[in-house]
Amino acid sequence: MDATYQPSALSPTGPVTGARRPRITCLAPDYGVAEDVASTLRRLLPDASVEATSIAMVTHADAPDCLIVLPGADAGEGIDAIGRFRARGGEGAILLVVDDPGAVEAVSAAMLGIDEVLAARSIGTDVLTVLHRVFAAQSRASHEAAALTRYLAHCHTLLAAGRSVTRLPHRLNNPLAALLAEAELLRLEPLSCDQRDAVDRILAISHRLIAEVRHLEGMSGDSI
Repeated sequence: MDATYQPSALSPTGPVTGARRPRITCLAPDYGVAEDVASTLRRLLPDASVEATSIAMVTHADAPDCLIVLPGADAGEGIDAIGRFRARGGEGAILLVVDDPGAVEAVSAAMLGIDEVLAARSIGTDVLTVLHRVFAAQSRASHEAAALTRYLAHCHTLLAAGRSVTRLPHRLNNPLAALLAEAELLRLEPLSCDQRDAVDRILAISHRLIAEVRHLEGMSGDSI
């Protein structure tokens, strides 16, 4: 999906600023039935984009945020249509509206990702409540996915930093060894007291740096 919609965009009073209009598609064997429900939803939800189509034309191309399937008495036809929708890559919430919700197996509904099974007789009174609940759940899932993405990006950054640390000792070993060797050779030369003190400080610092490098190598699990 593109921009994230907000559940409050379903309110008849209007969407929150910057919220994307939720897209709803109504499917029924009889296009007239689908259009009747879609027309009702357009009146109830003027800020939603609501379309109607025949159940035989089910497709994932329109990528609705919610698919409302209205097979009437034949719940099996609705299940088949939802199966085709999912098989073609269709995502989003699905409401199945049937005459007898008890005829829909819970396992089948769960496998197809059907969010709610409603009785046709109660759609007029329940549809707004159910839509808000479903979209609110999707919004929470979207925020959780965003949080997970940020966490994974943070882990990737830490991993990259760790790899840099493991390479650092190898880059420092040769220069430090050369510096130590030069300082030890310099110490053999005839030096004034001040010069000898300076060389001793270089040697001490070099030994300390080498100890730190060995410590880093130990942390990375590498040997010297």
